[in-house]
Amino acid sequence: MADSADTAAVADRLEAEYPQYTVRTNTEQLQAILAERIILLAAGVVLVGLAVLSGIALTVNLLTLLVLQEQATLAAIRAVGVSRFVVVGIVGTQGLCYGILGAAVGLLVTLPASVALNYAASWLVGFDGLVQLTPGVLAAGAAIAILAGVSSALVAGWRAASIEPLAVLQR
Repeated sequence: MADSADTAAVADRLEAEYPQYTVRTNTEQLQAILAERIILLAAGVVLVGLAVLSGIALTVNLLTLLVLQEQATLAAIRAVGVSRFVVVGIVGTQGLCYGILGAAVGLLVTLPASVALNYAASWLVGFDGLVQLTPGVLAAGAAIAILAGVSSALVAGWRAASIEPLAVLQR
């Protein structure tokens, strides 16, 4: 159909010629598909949100355990006069490294996983190219990984900065 064509007239002509079919515009078809699949889409959004929150919680736990394990070292650093901000920076740098490492691993695994999912979808139900990766999706995933690492490190760094050097070093 040409861009200048009257969609209503074309739809009327097609409905008259093919009465057994429902004629819709692309927008109407997309709305109909989304209306049928809204629960599935909502479940997908919730699952992605839970996965991100779970990842952040696990990263906070990992870095908090790291702070507890290195409590004596961090207390010694604080005892020689290093400020709380530097201690937060040390833990924050570790979190940034974990975030970058997580983003790199995620990006390396995403392409083969999408190829495998496309193969499985094609083999099971005949849909080719179901999973499509865009640079924006990959960038968003990397940004979420790095943000999760840094935000988790800030929480753990705050705990590290609150260590009282004398109390820890006297043990």
